[in-house]
Amino acid sequence: MILVAEDRRVGKQGGGYNPREVVIADHLARVGSEQVPQFPGQPTIGQLASLPVPEFFVRWCDAVYHADSAADPVRDVVGFQRHIFGEVTEGDSLAHVLYRRESRHVEMGELFVDLPGQVMIMPLKKVAGRWKLLLNDDIGWLVDLQLFPEPTFPAHELKWTTRVATALPPLPETPSAHAQPGPAETVRSAFSAFEHHNWETLAALVDSERLVSFQREQLAYLVAWINSQAARTQSAHDSIGWIMLSYADSLSAEALAQFGGLKVAAFPGTPTIADLAQLSPAKFFSRWCDAAYEARPEGGPAGAKTQMRRYTIGEVRETDRLAHVLYRSDQYTGVWPVDRMPLRRSASGWGLLLNDDIGWTLDFSWLLERP
Repeated sequence: MILVAEDRRVGKQGGGYNPREVVIADHLARVGSEQVPQFPGQPTIGQLASLPVPEFFVRWCDAVYHADSAADPVRDVVGFQRHIFGEVTEGDSLAHVLYRRESRHVEMGELFVDLPGQVMIMPLKKVAGRWKLLLNDDIGWLVDLQLFPEPTFPAHELKWTTRVATALPPLPETPSAHAQPGPAETVRSAFSAFEHHNWETLAALVDSERLVSFQREQLAYLVAWINSQAARTQSAHDSIGWIMLSYADSLSAEALAQFGGLKVAAFPGTPTIADLAQLSPAKFFSRWCDAAYEARPEGGPAGAKTQMRRYTIGEVRETDRLAHVLYRSDQYTGVWPVDRMPLRRSASGWGLLLNDDIGWTLDFSWLLERP
């Protein structure tokens, strides 16, 4: 609120700052008298800063999760369905509860509600014998306090469509299934392969269906990126920092025939889209990792990821075929955040579904940015 008020005074729309670096007392003389209309009664920043911490949180929740928010189904956070399915503890005083929260988004005037939704992690700390929430990007999220006008989506103007994900069918029990590595062991093996740049071993630890979809998605992204060159050049000329790529999650046979000759210089050997499409999903993933994570520092931060050390904390099996392994890396200190690697079990064992740490599209996009 302080930084937004200061930006507003100089005619800027805030962003790009870290609120945790703000020393509140240093700013109150300048903006303490600024009112915050999002709070009931429109108190000033100075008045809010003087509140006891528990009372401030209550006032903040009243401003963010007030009854009127239910009129906008996209931001009706209180009304979202949540379902807890497991927890992981660290020592005696730290825990992480995993749960599903329904997802909502609006597309062409239609509200899509996806169930059971995305996986969330709520960290907790034990204080004086009682567990206390440390909050996350579901409850107590900074972004939920709308400091800038944003479009609303009145419920009566939207068509509602609820989509329920199909549950994975159970696998037949076999004697060999009990001898297969579990989720946490599989993830530890994947981390070892990643740190040692053993891409073929890493590919063998990724879920086979995920490898197929990964290849489709990446090829579609590459085509969209190459074809957007003119738009990106124009945006740079107009001092626009970025443009949004729009692309399908796969290439049709017609699109492959049309764009198959495009060359991808970010891959060693500069193969064409058609060359990459002919690779097996596992081989494509290995080539992709080789390009993304063997990059020199000037090629972006992805190459430094293999230097990080990752430590598993524990696992939660959501179903007999879906699991989540929580882990930390030495990139962060403190109790939060933790990372989550999802896995799916097939007849051949547990396989990684990838995340924004390993196999992230943006890890490769840094290479595409290079001239």
